Amino acid sequence: MTHTDFLKKVTLAIYPLTNEEWLDYLEVWKPYSCKRKTCLTAVGQREDYLYFITEGLQRIF
Repeated sequence: MTHTDFLKKVTLAIYPLTNEEWLDYLEVWKPYSCKRKTCLTAVGQREDYLYFITEGLQRIF
């Protein structure tokens, strides 16, 4: 199963989309990877992105 297939499975389980809506939704997704211990959002900073973790883990404090 590819990352896109997994994203589709999870997304459609939360909110059903038509195929056209799914394709529009998929267009805005871009792969992003970072090294271990990278801080994605600093304290007091507003996050502008939604992350979908496919490998590894993310800690929230």
